[in-house]
Amino acid sequence: MDRDSANGITNSEIFVTDTLGSYHTRLTHRPGNDGALDISPDGSRIACHYFLKDKADIYTMTLEGGNIKQLRNGLPIPGLPVKMRISGS
Repeated sequence: MDRDSANGITNSEIFVTDTLGSYHTRLTHRPGNDGALDISPDGSRIACHYFLKDKADIYTMTLEGGNIKQLRNGLPIPGLPVKMRISGS
């Protein structure tokens, strides 16, 4: 996590890695905090919160960071971490 002093916000991103930690890829590239993630039961998608200025959006994406789908936006109070209940949604 780093601090964007010009905009007065903190910033965190989502990465994937192998079990040895020798390979990693950054999946998100935006200001604000990405996190509170969960992996779908079939292991094909990630669900996560994106926080910026006291609002939360909920997204899903593939494990490679593609096919991003926004499920909810502008939630005034971040809820509990996202839990995947149905495969791929």
